[in-house]
Amino acid sequence: SEDTSNGILGHSDKFYLEGTKPADKVQRRLAQNREAARKSRLRKKAYVQQLETSRLKLVQLEQELERARKQGLYVGSGGLDANRLGYSGATDAGITAFEMEYAHWVEEQNRLVCELRTALHAHIGDGELRML
Repeated sequence: SEDTSNGILGHSDKFYLEGTKPADKVQRRLAQNREAARKSRLRKKAYVQQLETSRLKLVQLEQELERARKQGLYVGSGGLDANRLGYSGATDAGITAFEMEYAHWVEEQNRLVCELRTALHAHIGDGELRML
Protein backbone atom coordinates (compact mmCIF):
# COMPACT_ATOMS: atom_id res chain seq x y z
CA SER A 1 0.00 0.00 0.00
CA GLU A 2 2.85 2.41 0.83
CA ASP A 3 4.61 1.45 -2.39
CA THR A 4 1.52 2.35 -4.40
CA SER A 5 1.15 5.72 -2.70
CA ASN A 6 4.81 6.52 -3.37
CA GLY A 7 4.32 5.57 -6.98
CA ILE A 8 1.31 7.84 -7.26
CA LEU A 9 3.10 10.70 -5.54
CA GLY A 10 6.11 10.20 -7.75
CA HIS A 11 3.91 10.21 -10.80
CA SER A 12 2.00 13.31 -9.72
CA ASP A 13 5.27 15.11 -8.90
CA LYS A 14 6.52 14.31 -12.37
CA PHE A 15 3.24 15.53 -13.86
CA TYR A 16 3.43 18.70 -11.74
CA LEU A 17 6.98 19.45 -12.87
CA GLU A 18 6.09 18.88 -16.50
CA GLY A 19 3.02 21.06 -16.06
CA THR A 20 5.14 23.99 -14.86
CA LYS A 21 7.53 23.87 -17.81
CA PRO A 22 5.10 25.48 -20.26
CA ALA A 23 4.17 28.09 -17.65
CA ASP A 24 7.86 28.83 -17.05
CA LYS A 25 8.38 29.11 -20.79
CA VAL A 26 5.46 31.53 -21.06
CA GLN A 27 6.80 33.60 -18.17
CA ARG A 28 10.27 33.67 -19.72
CA ARG A 29 8.85 34.75 -23.07
CA LEU A 30 6.73 37.43 -21.42
CA ALA A 31 9.82 38.73 -19.62
CA GLN A 32 11.77 38.73 -22.89
CA ASN A 33 8.94 40.58 -24.62
CA ARG A 34 8.83 43.17 -21.85
CA GLU A 35 12.58 43.69 -22.16
CA ALA A 36 12.37 43.94 -25.96
CA ALA A 37 9.55 46.47 -25.64
CA ARG A 38 11.57 48.47 -23.10
CA LYS A 39 14.59 48.51 -25.42
CA SER A 40 12.37 49.50 -28.34
CA ARG A 41 10.97 52.41 -26.34
CA LEU A 42 14.51 53.51 -25.44
CA ARG A 43 15.60 53.35 -29.10
CA LYS A 44 12.52 55.30 -30.13
CA LYS A 45 13.18 57.90 -27.42
CA ALA A 46 16.81 58.27 -28.56
CA TYR A 47 15.69 58.62 -32.18
CA VAL A 48 13.11 61.26 -31.26
CA GLN A 49 15.75 63.15 -29.25
CA GLN A 50 18.13 63.01 -32.22
CA LEU A 51 15.42 64.38 -34.50
CA GLU A 52 14.59 67.10 -31.99
CA THR A 53 18.26 68.08 -31.79
CA SER A 54 18.44 68.19 -35.58
CA ARG A 55 15.26 70.27 -35.68
CA LEU A 56 16.75 72.75 -33.19
CA LYS A 57 19.93 73.00 -35.28
CA LEU A 58 17.79 73.59 -38.34
CA VAL A 59 15.88 76.37 -36.59
CA GLN A 60 19.17 77.94 -35.50
CA LEU A 61 20.59 77.79 -39.04
CA GLU A 62 17.38 79.24 -40.46
CA GLN A 63 17.57 82.10 -37.94
CA GLU A 64 21.19 82.76 -38.89
CA LEU A 65 20.24 82.74 -42.55
CA GLU A 66 17.39 85.15 -41.88
CA ARG A 67 19.75 87.50 -39.99
CA ALA A 68 22.16 87.35 -42.92
CA ARG A 69 19.32 88.19 -45.31
CA LYS A 70 18.30 91.15 -43.17
CA GLN A 71 21.89 92.41 -43.15
CA GLY A 72 21.86 92.38 -46.93
CA LEU A 73 24.21 89.44 -47.36
CA TYR A 74 21.57 87.40 -49.13
CA VAL A 75 19.46 88.69 -51.98
CA GLY A 76 16.37 86.76 -53.08
CA SER A 77 16.41 83.08 -53.87
CA GLY A 78 19.24 83.42 -56.37
CA GLY A 79 21.90 83.60 -53.69
CA LEU A 80 24.36 86.38 -52.97
CA ASP A 81 24.74 89.43 -55.13
CA ALA A 82 28.52 89.22 -55.33
CA ASN A 83 29.00 92.36 -57.43
CA ARG A 84 26.98 94.56 -55.10
CA LEU A 85 28.78 93.28 -52.00
CA GLY A 86 32.22 93.09 -53.57
CA TYR A 87 32.77 89.38 -52.89
CA SER A 88 35.26 87.47 -54.98
CA GLY A 89 34.10 84.60 -57.17
CA ALA A 90 35.75 82.03 -54.88
CA THR A 91 33.87 83.34 -51.85
CA ASP A 92 30.62 83.36 -53.81
CA ALA A 93 31.23 79.77 -54.94
CA GLY A 94 31.90 78.69 -51.36
CA ILE A 95 28.73 80.35 -50.14
CA THR A 96 26.74 78.84 -52.99
CA ALA A 97 28.12 75.39 -52.13
CA PHE A 98 27.14 75.91 -48.50
CA GLU A 99 23.64 77.02 -49.48
CA MET A 100 23.22 73.95 -51.68
CA GLU A 101 24.45 71.65 -48.92
CA TYR A 102 22.21 73.39 -46.41
CA ALA A 103 19.18 73.04 -48.69
CA HIS A 104 19.93 69.33 -49.08
CA TRP A 105 20.27 68.97 -45.31
CA VAL A 106 16.95 70.77 -44.73
CA GLU A 107 15.24 68.44 -47.22
CA GLU A 108 16.71 65.38 -45.53
CA GLN A 109 15.67 66.55 -42.05
CA ASN A 110 12.14 67.26 -43.25
CA ARG A 111 11.98 63.80 -44.83
CA LEU A 112 13.17 62.16 -41.59
CA VAL A 113 10.66 64.11 -39.51
CA CYS A 114 7.85 63.07 -41.86
CA GLU A 115 8.94 59.42 -41.71
CA LEU A 116 9.06 59.53 -37.92
CA ARG A 117 5.62 61.10 -37.67
CA THR A 118 4.21 58.47 -40.01
CA ALA A 119 5.88 55.70 -38.00
CA LEU A 120 4.59 57.07 -34.70
CA HIS A 121 1.04 57.29 -36.02
CA ALA A 122 1.21 53.83 -37.62
CA HIS A 123 2.57 52.13 -34.48
CA ILE A 124 5.05 50.13 -36.55
CA GLY A 125 7.19 47.32 -35.14
CA ASP A 126 10.80 47.33 -33.94
CA GLY A 127 12.22 46.01 -37.19
CA GLU A 128 10.68 48.78 -39.23
CA LEU A 129 11.74 51.42 -36.69
CA ARG A 130 15.33 50.23 -37.01
CA MET A 131 15.17 50.75 -40.77
CA LEU A 132 14.22 54.39 -40.30
